[in-house]
Amino acid sequence: MKSAGQSDRNDLVTFSVITVVLGTALIFAFTYNGIAPDTLLFRVHSFLSHPISLILIIGGLIFMILGAVTEALRDFRSKEAMRQRLRQQQENLIKPIRLYDMTFDENVTNALGLNEIPGKIAQLTRRGDQGIPDLVDALIGMAIQIRASDIHIEPSADIAVIRYRQDGILNDVGQIPMSLISRVSSRLRVLANLTIYEKGKPQDGRIDVKWNKNQYDIRISFLPTLHGDKIVIRLFESGEHQFNILNLGFYDESLAIVTELLLRPQGTIFLTGPTGSGKTTTIYSAIRFVLQHRGETTNIVTIEDPIEREISGVNQTQVNPKRDLTFASGLRSILRQDPDVIVVGEVRDHETAEICTQAGLTGHLVISTIHADSAVGVFNRLIDMGIEPFLVASSICGIVSQRLIKRNCPNCSEPIVPSLRALKALGIRPDLHVQFMKGKGCDQCDFKGFRGRIGIFEILLPTQRLKDALQKKVSTGELHQIAREEGMITLHSDGLQKVKDGLVNVEELARVLI
Repeated sequence: MKSAGQSDRNDLVTFSVITVVLGTALIFAFTYNGIAPDTLLFRVHSFLSHPISLILIIGGLIFMILGAVTEALRDFRSKEAMRQRLRQQQENLIKPIRLYDMTFDENVTNALGLNEIPGKIAQLTRRGDQGIPDLVDALIGMAIQIRASDIHIEPSADIAVIRYRQDGILNDVGQIPMSLISRVSSRLRVLANLTIYEKGKPQDGRIDVKWNKNQYDIRISFLPTLHGDKIVIRLFESGEHQFNILNLGFYDESLAIVTELLLRPQGTIFLTGPTGSGKTTTIYSAIRFVLQHRGETTNIVTIEDPIEREISGVNQTQVNPKRDLTFASGLRSILRQDPDVIVVGEVRDHETAEICTQAGLTGHLVISTIHADSAVGVFNRLIDMGIEPFLVASSICGIVSQRLIKRNCPNCSEPIVPSLRALKALGIRPDLHVQFMKGKGCDQCDFKGFRGRIGIFEILLPTQRLKDALQKKVSTGELHQIAREEGMITLHSDGLQKVKDGLVNVEELARVLI
């Protein structure tokens, strides 16, 4: 489509040409007027020397020159304006991140409420392209302020929905016009040192942000969808103080068992639980505990996919299938590195499981995660992978299964009478003399009644009786019954104790376990 300036220039040039042609034709017609061909040259000379002809020709040339000069000037101004816009867009993309308009009061940890965020997002989107840096910074800053763990940007035909995950629950917090999504995506890609031209394929990057004297490690994932990139931003507070095994929610008895396992010279410890149950935090806390209590003389090597957090004093390796660095191949190389403690991000296949179990029998402490529905389920999971029952029974020294559960807001918790349905689901007698607690909602918990999450744990130590049953290939139900008789701490018992202590409410426990 032509601009108004281009149309004006074209009209001026066209008018000049038409003027010269018509004027020349009229004068020549009057001048020629039936003259014989032999006198044509004389008449042409007379036409060109005619004063009116000269005026028309010179005027037309002047018009054409003026049109060309005007067009050149306008082209120059247009290109300069375009260069200026591009420079501004580039500056918007590479501008260092700052957390926009995020006031913080140390006495009020949750000063910003979810209900305030949509208005702030709408206000920033009205600024268009110029507001992209502040919009991106605000999305991250507000998520940090309300203690969200993830930001989801989900495109559709007309709008992109912004969702924050807070205490494990996704909440819609605003919308962004699709016309701005490409700019938001480019801004995030530049901040994460990703190539902005390689859109249409999955990409992952990271950003480091400092806010309120705290350092945050931000992970960004781009996934192409029908209407554009779906973007997920994960927020991690950096600092080794985040990985303290004392803060996970273990009771004294459970903590003593787990720490004793971590101080063993050899054996395999498995952590299990669904996605989002806090396994990564637990495994990094275990690494920190080993470092603190076994000293710097311990050689700890990890193989992870991806490396979630960097821990000083630990040799961390990133899986890279493109270079044939898988969990299995990485483990084989790690065993040649004289390790004391080996940490495996996840056991997914027979080869990795076999190396882990064998390494646990040959003088190494192996810590790994595996997907199973319970602590007892880990046994059958490994056997399904092709590991011999005697090897499973001999290698494993402990299994921890865990879940994350929302904890009552300590500021507004009050006694309640729980529903009979929740009590029945958990097998709790209605006449049990327990003061059940639940948060009623206040300004410190955004009127949700919950503030933060805490772990509930199932801890299994393979006794000789359990090992014998395992080699006999008894059913999972029988193994679970034997494990309970042998003193296994179950998710149910650990969660019920936290209900009795007022840390969580019974309805939330039923939601997580049932």
